[in-house]
Amino acid sequence: MSDNRYYFNKDDLRRRRPDGNGDPDPEPTPQPAEPEATAPDDTQDQGPQSPASVVFMQMMRQRASEQDEAPTDEATQPETVELQTPQKFATEEERARAAALEAQRLKRVQRRQEKRRRQTVSTMAGLVRSVIVVLVSAALIATILAWFIRPESLDLEVRAQLAQVAATPVPVVQPTAIPTPNYLRRIGIVSGHFGNTPDNYLAEVDPGAICPDGLTENEINLAVSQRVVVQLRDAGYTVDLLEEWDERLDNYEADLLLSLHSNDCTDYGELVSGFLVSQAQSRPTGGPDERLVNCMALRYAETTGLGQRFGLTRDMTDYHIFREISPTTPGAILEMGFMKDDRDILTNSPDLLADAIVEGITCFLDPSAALPIPPVEPSPMPGVQDVDPNAPTPTWAPAGATS
Repeated sequence: MSDNRYYFNKDDLRRRRPDGNGDPDPEPTPQPAEPEATAPDDTQDQGPQSPASVVFMQMMRQRASEQDEAPTDEATQPETVELQTPQKFATEEERARAAALEAQRLKRVQRRQEKRRRQTVSTMAGLVRSVIVVLVSAALIATILAWFIRPESLDLEVRAQLAQVAATPVPVVQPTAIPTPNYLRRIGIVSGHFGNTPDNYLAEVDPGAICPDGLTENEINLAVSQRVVVQLRDAGYTVDLLEEWDERLDNYEADLLLSLHSNDCTDYGELVSGFLVSQAQSRPTGGPDERLVNCMALRYAETTGLGQRFGLTRDMTDYHIFREISPTTPGAILEMGFMKDDRDILTNSPDLLADAIVEGITCFLDPSAALPIPPVEPSPMPGVQDVDPNAPTPTWAPAGATS
């Protein structure tokens, strides 16, 4: 009985799997069979072949063993990770698109910030508006109540309290004046007839009044002026010692200007003593010039004991320096005494005269100083006649004339 079972070798079994395109794998190129070393001579006479099921089971076991070994081999090999630097902007179009996106983002941020700012401002405005509405409402209500409520309708006790409050005087607080530091105050002291004369004078120097023994007014004026300047500077003031025709007198600005002179040495046949002080006739009364005159008259009389005379001449009221200095500079001229009858105090007590003048200046600079000057009837100087105020002023004064 013949065996009809089909036997095939191991090499005849092939698996056909579809590739990525769905086509079966191409058949592998047949490799030349290696001769078996065990039976090189039995190729013609082989025994019965193994059944297909046995061969298939052997192939499945071999396949399973290969699959088990494959992950182990892959795990032992280190995985290489290749890092690639991304290219930000490959083309100009991408760069422009990125810039546009960034601009849009910034606009969105700005809009959000502006919205928050408007919300904050609107909140504050709402609070302020509410406060204003409350105040206006309260004022309107108070006004309406004041219009329609008569005092007679109030309680007697309330009316008495309101009357007491209305009658209570409200104290007025006067601001305290801050004194100006002395170094910020400028004082001008003119030594009469000191220095050179202008070109239109007959003599190069003008000694002022001259006594028969040669005593000059310039000597007395300069001795007292120098002592006044020293004392004022010691007190911290800024002081200028000026000549009679000093160039600095043109539009001179200071807290005050005082010109010191001495009266003539004429024998009037009687005792003529005392001092004279005057402001510019063009200056208004009640101003700082008048205050300077009053302070000087008060302090000079108290310190020296000399009496004040009031026979003023045009040489004093229209003194040329008054027309040269700044209109805002208070000015005065002081005739310290008569060179004949007041000779002793003028020549032997210049320090006393300087003290009196400094006290008069300090009185003027002190706004709180009181000036109780009693009215005095003017007594004309003997031998001095009133001068017509409309007469022209001489361009020069000869030596020996009244300063």
